[in-house]
Amino acid sequence: MGFARLLRFKMDGIPAKLAHYVVDKFNPEKMKIKVPCGSIKIDSEVIYQLLGLPKGGVSFSSLVELDIMDDSVSRWKNRYPRRFISPTKMVDNIEASDEVDSFEFRMDFLMCFVTVMVDCHYQGCLREWILDYITEQTNFKDLDWCGFVVEKNEGV
Repeated sequence: MGFARLLRFKMDGIPAKLAHYVVDKFNPEKMKIKVPCGSIKIDSEVIYQLLGLPKGGVSFSSLVELDIMDDSVSRWKNRYPRRFISPTKMVDNIEASDEVDSFEFRMDFLMCFVTVMVDCHYQGCLREWILDYITEQTNFKDLDWCGFVVEKNEGV
């Protein structure tokens, strides 16, 4: 799927002071974090260097919205009976899965990633809009995830 570098990302948490500092110093209009010696421009290259996500490839803004949700995506979504899909439930399913190459596993991972790292909701639940652009044939590795992270966070 193109996310292998995340497996080597060793972190148990983010110190609260650091998280607050970054949020306080982040300028979403300029996509910069102000630091004492200047500023850090947040762009696709920085996201790539930090997280190692796939960079380049097909941009999300060029994907075509489907008129009807793909059957495989609908079946994946129906595994979650509640209206809001929580990342915790997706993580539980990831940990319980024996089939790491199944569509359900890939969707759980991808949607958990999007919910936590890209398009965060105040309740931590999945933003379902992305499901209208995905099919079972979508090659997640070919998508520009770095650009997507930047695009979804510009002007936050």
